[in-house]
Amino acid sequence: MISIEDGLTVKSATELWSKITIVLASKTITNRGQASLNWEYLNFNVNIEEYIQECSKMLFDIAGIGISLPSDIITYSILENVNWDSSLYDHIIDSMVLSMNSNINPQQVLEKLSDFSYTKTQKGNLKRPQS
Repeated sequence: MISIEDGLTVKSATELWSKITIVLASKTITNRGQASLNWEYLNFNVNIEEYIQECSKMLFDIAGIGISLPSDIITYSILENVNWDSSLYDHIIDSMVLSMNSNINPQQVLEKLSDFSYTKTQKGNLKRPQS
């Protein structure tokens, strides 16, 4: 028996987990509204990897509580957030335009962001040989 605050007790970890998911992943109007607002107010900051993780987490949460947004809306919302960084935006757009597949989705945009971050990190780690 597991005792939780406010006198709530559960008999197993499985029961505890099911109670947690009922509260946190429920499809109530409150949870759906909160997830929608979190997505709407997600802003890109300088740390690309942090942004990718936050986006992925929010997309998982949105899908988990049953909010359905068209893939195009999500994709262009992500692109809109990175629009202020012209080199990043140009890199993503150029790679998407040059892609044979004209249908882009959020996962592809996040992968391009990750590629850009990796390339940028590698360039920063290169050191010129000492003469």
